[in-house]
Amino acid sequence: MEKLTDLELFVLALVADGNGTPYDLYTKAGVSIGSSIPVFSRLEKRGLLKGTPGARRSRRFAITKTGIRELRTGWTMLRSDKPTDPDAILRQVYLAWAVGAKSDFSNAVQAGISALKHSAELRLADAAHLEPHVDSPAAVSFRWMKDRLEAARLQAQSTALEDLAKAVKLKKRRPRDSTT
Repeated sequence: MEKLTDLELFVLALVADGNGTPYDLYTKAGVSIGSSIPVFSRLEKRGLLKGTPGARRSRRFAITKTGIRELRTGWTMLRSDKPTDPDAILRQVYLAWAVGAKSDFSNAVQAGISALKHSAELRLADAAHLEPHVDSPAAVSFRWMKDRLEAARLQAQSTALEDLAKAVKLKKRRPRDSTT
C-alpha cells in the first residue's frame, strides 16, 4: 500500500478519536474543510475510513480496522521523516503524542525545534547576503525584509514549540480503547 502523508495520518488519528466529519476537524482541530474533504475521500477509497450518511447530505466517517493498522504502521514510517514546514512539524508532533510512545513525542519536538531553528538560520543567511545591496526601496530590499521577517517567525515558532512541549508534558494522555 502507498505510504500515507502526514496529513492523512493526522486525519486518521483525529477520526480514531471520534472526529468523524470535516466539520468536526474544522471546529475541534482547526483543519480547513476544503483540505480535509479530499483527504476523507482518499482514505475512504483506500478502505481506511468508512463513511455513513448523516444529516443534511453530510457523511460521518469512522476508522476501519485496516485504517487502525495503517495509522500505526504509517506513524512508524513517518517517524523517520524530517519535516521543515511548520504545519507538518506540528502534525508530526501531534501524532507522536497521540499514537507514539513518550520518547517519540520528545524526539519529534526536538527534531521540529531543530528544523525551525535551522530554517531561521538559512533565512538570516539569505538576508545577510542581500544586505549590502539594500540601499533604496528596490526589489532586493523587499526580499531582504521578507527574509528577516520569515527568520524571526521561524525562530518564534521554535520557541513556541518548546513551550507547547512543556505544556503537553503536564497533560495526561487519554487511554485509548482497544480499537485504536
